[in-house]
Amino acid sequence: MTKTAVITGGSRGIGLNTAKRFALNGWNVGICGRNSSDINNAKDEIENAFKIKVFCSTADVSSVPDMERFARQAGQYFGNIDTLICNAAVLGPVGHISSIDLSAIEKTLSVNILGLYNSIQAFWPFLSRSPSARILLVSGGGLGGPNQIQRASAYVPSKAALGLLAEILADDLRSINGAIIAVAPGGVIPTDFLKSVITAGIEAAGESLFNDAIRQQEEQMGMSLGDYSSLVDFLMTEDGIALNGRLLSAKWNQVNDLKKEIQQGLNSDTYRLRRIDNQLYKSIQ
Repeated sequence: MTKTAVITGGSRGIGLNTAKRFALNGWNVGICGRNSSDINNAKDEIENAFKIKVFCSTADVSSVPDMERFARQAGQYFGNIDTLICNAAVLGPVGHISSIDLSAIEKTLSVNILGLYNSIQAFWPFLSRSPSARILLVSGGGLGGPNQIQRASAYVPSKAALGLLAEILADDLRSINGAIIAVAPGGVIPTDFLKSVITAGIEAAGESLFNDAIRQQEEQMGMSLGDYSSLVDFLMTEDGIALNGRLLSAKWNQVNDLKKEIQQGLNSDTYRLRRIDNQLYKSIQ
């Protein structure tokens, strides 16, 4: 039976490229997005290029009815759903914490956090019937690297919450022989995700975030999709299940290194969000 992956926010950017990767590997794919024109164009593009089954739906991940409808219709269309990629996210307000609109923070958290719960709940009945289900949470905000994004005070905490959600749901996935893993792809491709940063201007966004946005638009930021795609491929394998509940970075965590660590036995704290100090954890000298 052909496997099926569902990708939220799959009409453009990293979501669309993730859908294409699964299609390239012979999977059927379901995608959703808020813009009906974008989502239908993405469906046509994937079907024409890869000749696999594609289901699309105009849906907002922060809406419970939308996600319940998307899951029900995708399940009816495919019969089986094996992987859920929670990719949909918004950057939210940009600026100093003293000046940003609290309603904009609420909207950001609704998409970036509530959207995860909506998506997982809606697709759980199908995933629980898969022989080896996967849920990938697409992270960001600098998580998994040495620096976090500044002046995006709704987006970054929402991505930290995503990492902890993967950890606390790990037992639920283990119970169905599956895995839930957070993956930070890095600035792999030029997208419109940071476009609002340029609109906000350097004074509001700060020099670091503003310059990152400029570099991304000019295709000078990040790397190719190769490392991210290879990592996603690996996480679909039986070996990848060992990373259940972990937070990974496509930029910093190479597949060959992960394979070696899995063979040696992963430390229980590796690739997790932890408070590191001399009280809870002793420093290694």
